Amino acid sequence: MNASREFVTRRLRMRPFRADDGAWFAAMNADPVVMRHFPGPLDRDASDAFLARIVEGWAERGWGLWAVGPNEDGAMPAEPIGFVGLHPAAMIGAGVVEVGWRLRPPAWGRGFAPEAARAALRVAFDVIGLDEVVSFTVQIGRAHV
Repeated sequence: MNASREFVTRRLRMRPFRADDGAWFAAMNADPVVMRHFPGPLDRDASDAFLARIVEGWAERGWGLWAVGPNEDGAMPAEPIGFVGLHPAAMIGAGVVEVGWRLRPPAWGRGFAPEAARAALRVAFDVIGLDEVVSFTVQIGRAHV
């Protein structure tokens, strides 16, 4: 089943990735602040390989991660603020789908990730027909009592 390829939320425009998204995507993935909860920043080759997997996923499944940007006058800005969407979570199990996001720091704290994630979940359940979607995060620290 093919998910909505491009759509808007109240404040955002979401579209599938394109091969020409490499430069802004690589800059975001190389940012140590953005990648602080991942094993590390991605170099250009690793970022390009990730982008290729995203584009291939859309071709194979008809859904995936969307490039996200503010809906400025009905158009996506030249450089999106990041991505939000659905991604196979093979490390969890076969057939498991995760909702996830990665945004550039200027977009943080503005409610963009939850707004776009809610839209992605609507696609997951209402369009694709998934029964379950997972999400996970890192444990930053524990309170000691």
